[in-house]
Amino acid sequence: MAAKLPIDELSHPPTHPPSPSTPSYLIFLITGNPGLAGYYTTFTTHLHTLLRISHPATSIRIYARSLAGFETALPTPPKPLGLLAQVDAVKAVLRRKVKEVEDEVGRVKVVLVGHSVGSWILLEILQRVRWEGGVEVVAGVCLFPTVVDIARSPRGRVFTPLLRIPGLPWIAASAARVLGLLPVPWFEALVRSVTGMPPDAVVTTTAFLRSKMGVYQALHMARDEMSLITTDTWDAEIWGAAHPSPTGTARSQLFFYFGEEDHWVAEETREEIIRARGGGEDWRPRMEVDEGGIPHGFCVENGEEVAGIVAGYVRGVLGG
Repeated sequence: MAAKLPIDELSHPPTHPPSPSTPSYLIFLITGNPGLAGYYTTFTTHLHTLLRISHPATSIRIYARSLAGFETALPTPPKPLGLLAQVDAVKAVLRRKVKEVEDEVGRVKVVLVGHSVGSWILLEILQRVRWEGGVEVVAGVCLFPTVVDIARSPRGRVFTPLLRIPGLPWIAASAARVLGLLPVPWFEALVRSVTGMPPDAVVTTTAFLRSKMGVYQALHMARDEMSLITTDTWDAEIWGAAHPSPTGTARSQLFFYFGEEDHWVAEETREEIIRARGGGEDWRPRMEVDEGGIPHGFCVENGEEVAGIVAGYVRGVLGG
């Protein structure tokens, strides 16, 4: 089970006691927007259980933290962060977590998992740490990835003009603060009736709406997403190449899991990515399209299903 930490942080302990002779892995989750770790409790808990069963001799821990500005209990930045600042913030958390684990067990290999815009952040971080060193990322898993042309998606076409409304983040945040004056049980009942979410997601959503800066941060960051997530800017160090890497370190394996009807990823965008970057060669990313109707926001009700998919990818990385 996940440790009883604030909703901002999920930390699952090693699946097997770490030792110098035991391979150690850190699965590091990068959330979507709104970037609260609490939405992923079911997903990470089930993934932890599956990997503990399949790899009893491997030490695997899982960690997730809310994106900066979405905190409900941990310290919040003094002002909202844009998308590039989020990349820096997540990379800093990743480096701290890797150091913490390495101080305990020595070398650790990292598997990054990104959801939605978290996949874009994943690729940006991977590009940077490839050259900076200090973190050995052996694989990246991109779930329902919004990595190219998000403004062309069905929701992007709607939200792009809305996000240009002057003062929209402040207006929305003010409205949330007014609702936040309601007693928590009443607020949760309102969220439940409007969204139909299960209890855990209701608690997380209520905390998000009542948080100091969450709503403002979500809209501030969404503006950046529409303007920055456009063309593919990553090179062969990320997407793979038939020749060895000039860094001397093997390139990370990449896995992409797309939604069949994803309102944040246009179908033509998805097909362009698969055509340009997917393929059967071992050095290319593995790309799949869901056929089971799992929604973009899988973490609300389909966490166990997606955990099974990710566990399959991780098993391929670990072997077995």
